[in-house]
Amino acid sequence: MKYLEVAKSFGDVLIVGLNSDASVKRLKGESRPINNAEDRAYILAALEAVDYVVEFGADQNGCSRCTC
Repeated sequence: MKYLEVAKSFGDVLIVGLNSDASVKRLKGESRPINNAEDRAYILAALEAVDYVVEFGADQNGCSRCTC
């Protein structure tokens, strides 16, 4: 969590990207994710340093970057 606090110190708002369940399954295998995206987002959003959580798929728009 320290890294999130440090990241937040560089700006006014901290937005955390969260891989979608489908993306995690593609990247890590059929037995993943262990916790679904909604639960992971809830936990991240509860952290004081985190302002927003945005879910994304690792290969949206046909590429492997979330900046598309």
